[in-house]
Amino acid sequence: QRLELRQDYKAGERCAVDYAGMTVPVYEDGVLKQAQIFVGALYGSHLLYFEATESQQLDHFLSSHVRMFEYFGGTPQCLIPDNLKSGVKSALWYEPGINRAYQ
Repeated sequence: QRLELRQDYKAGERCAVDYAGMTVPVYEDGVLKQAQIFVGALYGSHLLYFEATESQQLDHFLSSHVRMFEYFGGTPQCLIPDNLKSGVKSALWYEPGINRAYQ
């Protein structure tokens, strides 16, 4: 017998955000650089947002969120970052420490 865990989410309720594990090569002013890939995924609709950024630093992380919200046409009720240091200071199961700027 096949086991399943069905989770139903309302559209716009939750959005998971993280950076993809691999970088991609990009040219900027003729110089080859490695770009980080920011990813946002809405749970209910499976709408995805991808963006190449210079780094995973806080300013790039927050700016990517702004552009993602503009692309989605709004903000979800809940953001779920995957323990990225730019968003989460301390990863505790019930009371994670969220970066003040990200809050």
